Amino acid sequence: MSSERSVPDNGSDAAIESMADDRLARAVFANRIAQRIARTGTGPSIVFGLAGPWGSGKTSMLRMIEEALKNISAETDARRWTVAHFTPWAASDIDSLIIEFYTAVASALPREATRAKELLKAAAPAATAVGKALLAAGVNKILPNGYESAVQAATDAVGDKLGTVGVPDDPFQDRFDKISEAIEKAGTRVLVVVDDLDRLHTDELLAVMKAVRLLGRFPNVHYLLSYDKTTVIDLLTSSDLARDNRDRAHRYLEKIVQYPFLLPRSNASISSPNCTTDC
Repeated sequence: MSSERSVPDNGSDAAIESMADDRLARAVFANRIAQRIARTGTGPSIVFGLAGPWGSGKTSMLRMIEEALKNISAETDARRWTVAHFTPWAASDIDSLIIEFYTAVASALPREATRAKELLKAAAPAATAVGKALLAAGVNKILPNGYESAVQAATDAVGDKLGTVGVPDDPFQDRFDKISEAIEKAGTRVLVVVDDLDRLHTDELLAVMKAVRLLGRFPNVHYLLSYDKTTVIDLLTSSDLARDNRDRAHRYLEKIVQYPFLLPRSNASISSPNCTTDC
């Protein structure tokens, strides 16, 4: 079990449930991050990060950010935000991880968005094939020509290796476009929260990152990843993409997480988020 918990008055290491339980004066920090996420609004998918060492209270902070985002949506915006939770470390293999990923996105859509939900469910098997193709092909960066180039490079490599293209007859890009259109019509803005990213094995970590930046780049669907940066860099450094080069691992993480916020271990009051990019 993760030790990344704020410690409430009773001495338990369980994460707090709401800002009302905050005893570390971090509610302002959570509100500022939620405001930044809310400004994303509609449009291309954005990946935010909440990085902090083990025991710094990231899970508690995620819950406060979620509460703050819902409050902002209720008070200022007719277009609602919904939050989904994706738990990749609970998956037994890469197939189930990617299916769970699509299920999490679908669960955040409103009940009336039946078209988008059906398309996501139907596309999940194809997404697993493309996701494994991306891993097998060694597509380890966000390619300059975008999503289509990455998928094509992956499937071509698998085809060369296996003598067949490991994707269904219906091109996944067509399915992706239909899902994107249906999500836009739903009008809901989604934040997918991924906690404990540092609990994954290396191949699982890479699968999640490729899912977030390639398979899940739907409009109005944004991501908030929580992790211990040192551990994630260690995992990436040990992978084939970095080959023991920590600088390369750092660059890869920077491509995945566009807006990283740093949560220090200190219990001191924090008035504004420490974002390492132009927030």
